[in-house]
Amino acid sequence: PAARAVATLRATQRLHRVELIVTVTPGRKALFRFDGDRPPATARRDIASVYRGDFYEASALQEMEARTIRVFRALSHSTPHVVVTVEGKDSNAPRTVVVTSEAGPRIVIGSLQFPDLPKDEARTLALRFPGPVERAELAAATPDADRRVLAMLRSLGHPLARVLSRSLSPEGILTVRVDGNGTSRIAAVSIVGVTDEDRRRLLALLPLRTGEPARTGAIAAGTILVTDEFTARGYADVRVTTTVSPASPENPPPLAVAYEVAPGPSYRLSGIRFDGARWASRSFLTRVAALQLGSTYRPGEIDDARNRVLGTGLFSSLRVETSKEPDGRAVAVFTIEERPRFSISYGVRYESEVGAAGVVDLLDHDFLGRAITLGVRALYEPNDRSARVFAGADDLLGTGFSIQSFGELRRLTRRDPASITEGTITDSTELTLQLSRSFGRSWNGRLYARYKRSHIFEIEPDPFFALDTTLAYPYAGVQLVYDTRPDPLLGTSGVFASADFSGTGSVFSSDFSYLRFFGQLNIYRPLVKVSGRTISWAQSVRLGFARALAGQELLPDPSVRFFAGGEFSVRGYERDSLGPIESFGDFSAPSGGSTLFVLNEELRVPIVSRLIGVLFFDMGQVWESSRQFGSDMARSFGVGVRAITPFGLLRLDAARPLNPREGDPSLKIYAGFGNTF
Repeated sequence: PAARAVATLRATQRLHRVELIVTVTPGRKALFRFDGDRPPATARRDIASVYRGDFYEASALQEMEARTIRVFRALSHSTPHVVVTVEGKDSNAPRTVVVTSEAGPRIVIGSLQFPDLPKDEARTLALRFPGPVERAELAAATPDADRRVLAMLRSLGHPLARVLSRSLSPEGILTVRVDGNGTSRIAAVSIVGVTDEDRRRLLALLPLRTGEPARTGAIAAGTILVTDEFTARGYADVRVTTTVSPASPENPPPLAVAYEVAPGPSYRLSGIRFDGARWASRSFLTRVAALQLGSTYRPGEIDDARNRVLGTGLFSSLRVETSKEPDGRAVAVFTIEERPRFSISYGVRYESEVGAAGVVDLLDHDFLGRAITLGVRALYEPNDRSARVFAGADDLLGTGFSIQSFGELRRLTRRDPASITEGTITDSTELTLQLSRSFGRSWNGRLYARYKRSHIFEIEPDPFFALDTTLAYPYAGVQLVYDTRPDPLLGTSGVFASADFSGTGSVFSSDFSYLRFFGQLNIYRPLVKVSGRTISWAQSVRLGFARALAGQELLPDPSVRFFAGGEFSVRGYERDSLGPIESFGDFSAPSGGSTLFVLNEELRVPIVSRLIGVLFFDMGQVWESSRQFGSDMARSFGVGVRAITPFGLLRLDAARPLNPREGDPSLKIYAGFGNTF
């Protein structure tokens, strides 16, 4: 508790880099003991955190006592008794802080009544005591609780009010009797410094009437109302002075309220300027700000414009100042600091039996200076290569919708492991247009339309029955995503859920008809803390169902059929190897199915500050028909480690299948970035 920390910065040879040096002197250790009635464990930690063993020890002990009392009052003990002492102050051994408590009887206060006040005032006063702590303090007649009662009564127009008594019924009803006589009332309301027309209009709008109690809240609300009325008309420098004075010598006296208005000049918006913009188009920013030149200058509209410009996501900071001239001209100056325009992202992974793979993303976050994101992705695997172009923009035409478009070329090779000439190649082209919108902090909805063309052929064509077919079809879908994870990278708490419905048919002029559903639910639960580190449990469930319509068969396409197996599915098995197998002469390959189930369970245990150990169990399968659901389930278990590095979260897993098939490896090793889910 007496620790000292000194932080200093030291310059380095690298540009824009400094070293942060923290020197800690721990000081003498303290132990804590709670005798008598013990507060809950979480409260004990909070109480102990207040203690200081230095010059401030006496005040720290008082604060510990006060916190302990409030803890018991929160548990409906209205009259707790607490004493805090320190043992072993004169020795070199750790001192012991002893908190001795007697909670007293437990009385639950269900409701609070002030029978001597009008109903609206009694309800307002009761809101000042919403919880068990505040009501327990009021029942115990603590000075702070009585001060709150009297302060509220004064604000309601009872300057001479007194608390007379309080009683608590066996049913838990706390009744507080107050003397609210001697009410100050409004004797007169006046507005000076304005035209007669403005005076009549504003007096009708004010929440003050002659003869009503002189409530400070209503008087202050009148000041705000008059100020807002003139500000909305361009008088940005308006000043309203409120004077409350006795109208007669009575006790308490009736009060005269006067609002003195100094409007100042009226301003109109004559210009908009953006300083600090390097990439962003000023004409685009002007359109986003949506301020009308020549209109009445209103500070609230300038704040709204700032939020719209900041909402583009292009800037790390944005400050707005208004330059006002004596002749009534006002110029809004936006000083901005742009975020980095270009970024590169990359990922690498390794899987035994497959080899190394990598992906690179290049992004321009402000293409043409108009908050358009333009990106290129290249993905390489030994048997899966693709290139994608992406373009997107947020807040389409002020609707709150984001728009994204994708174009992708992909070559997927399914090769016979025993031959380099046996197998199939799928060349596909895919175009996507997608609208998305956020609903609050956790929900996001997407509506998309896609066109896909796949050309499937054999590496070495069979001279008699060659496989060479082209599938081209449009389809559409809708997706709903729910995400409450505070840290998606580590995944220690929160929920991620998604549901995706897609399909096609004659309404899209498609030669194929099908419906498809894919759903995912990930739950991350902190279990217990050990030495300050949280052990957590993570689980993921994925379900998929697809059905061909109009008597057709399900398309042999990975975007329609489901596949399972591999490092992001059921670990320990070859990628996409589970489920139905299709034969091409002497060569066979997974063909996917219409029904999918995958379950992943992980226990994540911190080892040291930047190293996390993982124990996992996976289970799943793909079936040709939903009637086979649950049969022949593939299972695996394994261990892994996660390392938090400046380059991201590194992953290393070793998985063993529990029911291996012929040809399955006994152990598979995976390496890459990020968690598996």
